[in-house]
Amino acid sequence: MKNTDVQIYQPTKCSPGTYQNRRSLGPCAICPAETKNNGSFGEKCAKCVETKTTICFPGSKTETNITEMLINDELYPFPGSSDSTQFEDILLQNMLTLSTSSFQCFVHSPIFMASVALLLLTIVYLFITLIFNNSKYKRYQIIVRQVFGHFDLITDKEHCFGGFITFSLLIIVICACVFSVSYLKLYPIEQLTAEKQKAVSCDHNLINAKFSSSLQLTSIRKHADEKPIFDLLETQPIQLNIQLISTNFQCRNLLIHENRGQGLSIPWTDFNCSSKDDFLNISTILSEKVITLEFDLNGPHAIGALSVCLSSPPLIINNGEYVASKMKHCRLYYNQNETLSSNPNINIKMVKIINQTISKNLQDNINYSATWLPIFSSKTFNDHLLFAQNGEYYRYLTSKISLFIDISQSEFYVKNTQEPIARTHEIIFTTILFSSKFHFEITDKSIDYHVSFSVMFGFNCTLLHNISNDHSSVLLSLKKMFASVKYFLYK
Repeated sequence: MKNTDVQIYQPTKCSPGTYQNRRSLGPCAICPAETKNNGSFGEKCAKCVETKTTICFPGSKTETNITEMLINDELYPFPGSSDSTQFEDILLQNMLTLSTSSFQCFVHSPIFMASVALLLLTIVYLFITLIFNNSKYKRYQIIVRQVFGHFDLITDKEHCFGGFITFSLLIIVICACVFSVSYLKLYPIEQLTAEKQKAVSCDHNLINAKFSSSLQLTSIRKHADEKPIFDLLETQPIQLNIQLISTNFQCRNLLIHENRGQGLSIPWTDFNCSSKDDFLNISTILSEKVITLEFDLNGPHAIGALSVCLSSPPLIINNGEYVASKMKHCRLYYNQNETLSSNPNINIKMVKIINQTISKNLQDNINYSATWLPIFSSKTFNDHLLFAQNGEYYRYLTSKISLFIDISQSEFYVKNTQEPIARTHEIIFTTILFSSKFHFEITDKSIDYHVSFSVMFGFNCTLLHNISNDHSSVLLSLKKMFASVKYFLYK
């Protein structure tokens, strides 16, 4: 019997992140998750010492610092409108509601302050009437009755106690004027601060803005006022950052190509690459918003996780009338028990978000801001079949891993509109109507219309003076206010 040649298997030294597995025909196997091997642990992988800031992916050389991973997102969602978008309702709620959220809010409630004023005036009156009840102080009693009787709009100047009530009501009216002036400044939301909201109301979510959203086709011709924001968004540079985590790949192993279809592949040389510890960082500026890039990594190395980020700096034109906002969106891809497959494919659909902010004064221009919203999806990210033997597949690793990043644009864009709940003239007129209606309801319309409006106008002068620095806006508001008052008095 003729002897056949016998080939003897010669094991090779395992690379970091792998270990000698004697149960396998291959020389080395991937270190499972939560274990590591930097090359000094021999045939076994050591247990990782994981903390809140570290993790061990499959095939780890050492613990990975998660604080160095590109996983932070900067996404500012467009808010929805509050439950109440009518200024009348908002004014009534803030003036006639006794806030119990905190002691400070309770004390500063207009109802509470009016009640305290009424109580103090009553106590003072009773004190003067009962304590100083002799002829010597009779003159002071008469003066008090005359003064407060003059303010009596409840019983038509018949009793000073009606003046006490009227004075308490005027406190609520003053609070309404102060609230109205402050409420006008709660717009737009881009200029709001927590301190400004706290100074207006105990409702810290209170804003003078309502919102609406709609889905629009990008193919529809844009209005002349809208077109600059779309052009600005297209010119905004976008940087692609790719981070290979827990890997032995180096920059020398990397080649990048742009695939243009029909088998056409162009080398991509305008990129930056750096490696540190177990991280391989790649960054490049995208020349187009529709592009397919292929990242070829030569060498039989594993990749524990992958981070893909898109970012862009802000662009501003026309003194802030058009703003392409800062963007940063990241996605982290990993599987607790698997490494990256040999041909992962990540699709990114870029969606335009257009925000328009309508001015408080209709004669002013509309401001536009915009940003990109990437929608990530992935295919063939992990090779499950290769992990049938608990990660013992190192011998099957291909000599090249090809990562495909396919970026395209959506045929739709999201249009968000922000507009004020109440403008200058509406706030002025609503405040005056609130004041007059408040008195009419209490007195059952028993007081003189002209007297009531005279009182209301005196307390709304400050409102008219402070409501806006724009003289034309104030003049317009005054015209509308007096026209409405005239109609109400003589209809």
